[in-house]
Amino acid sequence: APAPLDVGPLDRRHIPLVVLGCGGCHRRGLHVGRGSCRRASVCDRPLLRSGGAMPRTFDPSTLTVVYAEDDMVFREIALPAITKVGIKEDNILTAEHGLEALDYLNDLQDGNPGDAIVMLLDVNMPVMDGNTCAKKVRALEAEGKLRRLPFLVCCSSGVEQVTFGGGGDIYHITMPKPFSDKEVDLVLTKAKEWWQDEVSGAGAGGAAPAAPAAPAAAAPAAAAGGSARAGGGGGSFDIAEIDIIVGDPEPICRMALTTALTLVGCNEDLMVECDTPEEVVDALRDAQGKPEQPVMIFLSNTSWADSVTDECASLTRKPFVVCTSVDGDQGVAGFNACLPKQFQQVDLQKIVEDCRRWWMQ
Repeated sequence: APAPLDVGPLDRRHIPLVVLGCGGCHRRGLHVGRGSCRRASVCDRPLLRSGGAMPRTFDPSTLTVVYAEDDMVFREIALPAITKVGIKEDNILTAEHGLEALDYLNDLQDGNPGDAIVMLLDVNMPVMDGNTCAKKVRALEAEGKLRRLPFLVCCSSGVEQVTFGGGGDIYHITMPKPFSDKEVDLVLTKAKEWWQDEVSGAGAGGAAPAAPAAPAAAAPAAAAGGSARAGGGGGSFDIAEIDIIVGDPEPICRMALTTALTLVGCNEDLMVECDTPEEVVDALRDAQGKPEQPVMIFLSNTSWADSVTDECASLTRKPFVVCTSVDGDQGVAGFNACLPKQFQQVDLQKIVEDCRRWWMQ
């Protein structure tokens, strides 16, 4: 039997993306990009300490995914979802347990520190489960023994949507199992934010503070009520903490938008649906109690913006207002942004990024 594993801490400035699954079946041996199955041994050679700065890039085509899942069926479902978002098949390293995932992570320390790593870890696996593996990675990170740090993702059948943290916050994010390319795309979005925060040298530990706002080449137009925000400059931006007001007289349209918003990381519990401009104004008043985060308003009727404008004159927490009406494709005066009527997830992600820049300026 191999000697007991003693894995030290990782350097958060250079972290790979590692995904761990939650299967409970026996090992079945599907390995992409590494060839035959091999016994993991993170102690084969010393881990490298951090050194050098990472470039400000996050490229899925050069990103490495370490996917630890012992169930072959789940692996076969997951691999197409991972490649669909632009990750090369040769850059997906599949492991049957956490110890093998750590071995991959060790091998990756010799690679380019400018290329990100994501680890997808299943919770229940033989030899070493995902939680134990993630704790080992965190220990390596704390001891400064990793030259490249991974973004840690928990894959669990016990959750229904992507959530932040998990396993006592040993993970950066948790996503449901089985997962589709939509969940993987959202995970990569959060990994990119984390990567950019790390490059900026912000914070330490699993949840880095939001990256400083990049210089805006073209700042969004002033919203109804102006672009001022409560709390002044700086602050933080967490998509999961944003209050969202969806104003649309059509219930189906409201439901479609709120569902899409959850897929980009917004918290469904912080969403309010309104079918009249009066309800939008009431919801905006109720949202004044959390000035440390922005509030977003999605309006399907451009005339409703007048009511919001009038109300904003007496409020300290100004909203970021998005037009979702059929007139919104080419832009509408009085709104910070416009969402195309036939929008895709990438359009919503751009809206969220516009809101972040507006909030952080």
